[in-house]
Amino acid sequence: MAGAIRKKEQYHHRCKCPKQFIWACDGDCENCEHHLGYKELSLEAPNTETGDSFMDMLPDENASMEQIYEDHILLEQLFKRLCELDPDADRIIAMWMANDKISDRAIAESWAVSSAPSPIR
Repeated sequence: MAGAIRKKEQYHHRCKCPKQFIWACDGDCENCEHHLGYKELSLEAPNTETGDSFMDMLPDENASMEQIYEDHILLEQLFKRLCELDPDADRIIAMWMANDKISDRAIAESWAVSSAPSPIR
């Protein structure tokens, strides 16, 4: 039961219990030193085992337009190379572009359905 409670709290980013102390978790979050509470979280609050905060993960606002454009060109070149290596990659990329939350399993299932031979009549 304590594991289920801990997982739920971790999913909601309210538990920052390090891996080495998971064995001590008894599910009593209100009295735990690793629990962040039920209030709104701050971007500056450490929330991972490494002590990083969401603020540390924000994009760099000092990136120049040239750097952004270079990254864009590099990404286009990578996609082009992927299409050269795998001719069916265009279809997979289109699926990702249409739904960025699509899982690999959903792509594979869609691929299996469309690649299945049609029944002979």
